Amino acid sequence: MSALHSWPSEENAFKTWLGDNATEVLKSVGIARGQTVVDYGCNVGRFTLPAAGIVGPEGKVYALDIDTTALQTLRSRADAQGLDNIEIIAVQDERDPLLALRETADVVLLFDVLQVVNDKQALMKKIHSMLKQDCILSIFPMHVGVHRALELALQGGLFTLKDQHGMLLNFKRCSSNTAVSKV
Repeated sequence: MSALHSWPSEENAFKTWLGDNATEVLKSVGIARGQTVVDYGCNVGRFTLPAAGIVGPEGKVYALDIDTTALQTLRSRADAQGLDNIEIIAVQDERDPLLALRETADVVLLFDVLQVVNDKQALMKKIHSMLKQDCILSIFPMHVGVHRALELALQGGLFTLKDQHGMLLNFKRCSSNTAVSKV
C-alpha cells in the first residue's frame, strides 16, 4: 500500500496516477487470486490486464466495451502477455442484458466510463445483477464527479458505500430486490 498513501485529488492527475498504480490500486479494491472481475468499459485494457494478472489462471476477467477496435487491441495485448483468463465481450449499450454474467462477479470496475453512458440507472441495475451478494463495485467517476457517482450508486438501495480513496469509490452490493431482479 506504499504508493496508495497519497491519492491525488485533481481529476486528470488521479487518472494518470490510477493507471500508473493499477495493480496496487486493484488489490486495494479487493481483487484477489481466483476471483471473477468485470471491467465494464475496459477500452484497451488499462485495468483489465493488471486485474487478469492478479486473479491468475484460477480467476477470470470479463472485458466489456462498445468499441470493437479497442477490444481487438486488448485481445492482442492479452495474447502478447500470455493472459488467457480474459473473456472479451462487445456490448451494444448499458441496456445489453448479459444474462450469462448474472451474479458471477466478485468485483466490477467502472473506471472513467460513466460520462459516456446514456442510461446510468440502467447500468447500475445491470451491474447489481452481475455482482455476487456483498461484492464490490469500484467507480472512478472521471468527468462525472464523486457526488454524482455517489448519487447514482446509492439510488434505489442497490449499493452501499464501502470506502472512498480520493476519487475512487468502492461500494458493496446490497441484497437483491424485486425492482432490479429483472434487469
